Amino acid sequence: MAWHICSMPDPLHAHALLVIEENRKLREDRMRLDREYAEQIEALRFAILESAMSRVESKARRDDRN
Repeated sequence: MAWHICSMPDPLHAHALLVIEENRKLREDRMRLDREYAEQIEALRFAILESAMSRVESKARRDDRN
């Protein structure tokens, strides 16, 4: 039995290419959003750390005055 490759009809091929391109864009958007989320989490953790350090420093100054 001989197999041969049939090309897709033009509208179907065009639609497939469009879907592939949309998928690529969605994956890129997802990766960008994942990076932005990670950056925001890192900034939040740093802000929490700075806040805790500031509270400890303030308490230490109050304790030194007493």
